[in-house]
Amino acid sequence: MKIPRVSETIKANGLQSLKEMCEMTGQSAATIRSWHRFKRDLFDICLIGCVFVKKTRHAQAMIDQATAEVAVMQGGLIELNQEEAKEES
Repeated sequence: MKIPRVSETIKANGLQSLKEMCEMTGQSAATIRSWHRFKRDLFDICLIGCVFVKKTRHAQAMIDQATAEVAVMQGGLIELNQEEAKEES
């Protein structure tokens, strides 16, 4: 059975490239390749961690964006309520 290349495994699990995994772990490409080949459990744990961090950061960015949009909408509602209150007085 052919073992998938390290880059194929990384991309199949949601990272963009071996370079991205290297940047996230602080390890060299040679080290990551070595783990993939000889220390597969260590490679898998690191890959799972990288994917988790990437997805968590993405989710947090989406939450931050939604929070900002809600704040803008709330600001608009407050202004609208203030205008209506002025008109009623």
